[in-house]
Amino acid sequence: MHEILVRGWVDLLARLDGPLHFRFIVQPLVALLLGARAGIRDARAGEPPFLSALLRFPERRGQRVKEALRDVATLLLVAALLDSAYQVAVHRSIFLLELVITVALLALVPYLLVRGPMARLAPATGAAALGLAQLVVVMVLLLFAPAGTLGWVEGWVFLSIFFGSSLAITIYLARKDPALLQRRTQAGPLAEKERSQKIIQGLAGLSFLSTIVLPALDHRFGWSHVPLPVVIAGDALVGLGFVVVFFVFRANTFTSAVIEVAAEQGVIDTGPYAVVRHPMYAGALVLLAGMPLALGSVVGLATFPFFVAIIVLRLLDEERFLLGHLAGYAAYRQKTRYRLIPHVW
Repeated sequence: MHEILVRGWVDLLARLDGPLHFRFIVQPLVALLLGARAGIRDARAGEPPFLSALLRFPERRGQRVKEALRDVATLLLVAALLDSAYQVAVHRSIFLLELVITVALLALVPYLLVRGPMARLAPATGAAALGLAQLVVVMVLLLFAPAGTLGWVEGWVFLSIFFGSSLAITIYLARKDPALLQRRTQAGPLAEKERSQKIIQGLAGLSFLSTIVLPALDHRFGWSHVPLPVVIAGDALVGLGFVVVFFVFRANTFTSAVIEVAAEQGVIDTGPYAVVRHPMYAGALVLLAGMPLALGSVVGLATFPFFVAIIVLRLLDEERFLLGHLAGYAAYRQKTRYRLIPHVW
């Protein structure tokens, strides 16, 4: 038995760098999405969190287990087929226990881990929680597929900071300002009302994707090297950017993701808005400047000037809109002189 356990552990670790190793990213991410959707479904139906329900309501245990298996049936099948193919290619045989453990770890455990917490969060966070989960999937794929490896420490640390901060802000808004959280979910080019902003937002999305993919390719091909202290400084900038965004949200409940003015909206001139007129964009620039460095890439900084240009274009268009639609904004411009960077511009 000891030899079987040792062999199984060694074989499991070998899968991380062996053939088909990217299933260790793709399949858990798909399982997380399925679990998130199921958790939201539970919340909307008034069901208790999944694992809690299994323990508290034994009379419905069979029904809930069948429901969960239906959710992940296709994923379980794909995971079993891929691991069978891996074992045949590497070991020329199939070890059933290893297959069951691998399939469970990749396709079932992530689903179970996220379904219950999502059911608890969904009543407050709604679409924001699912949107955040989808963003996790996209960013993980965009980072580690071009990098060609799962062993990219800088990538995992960056993701932990990025999504830990995003989740913390989402939970805060869900508890303190759900109306703002709802406004923030309506984002992107399609949500914008003006054609110019649709174009600007589309370009911003492409620039953000390139800020992720370029450092990943840099890691893969070794185009540049960043010392560890600079990587740490990049992580600090990412965290600082989120701190600025948090204080903006706390000061201004009308911080919509699109350019608009609500009926009851007034001018905010306190907190970060007393320093610059567009502190949200200032925080975003700090975050974006830190991202390539946090990912250990100098080459990735090539995208930053494009982002600055895009934010400046959006900012100027937004100011034009606010002057025409937000009472008191002209006086606020006179009071708070700087748009983006104190004592500079």
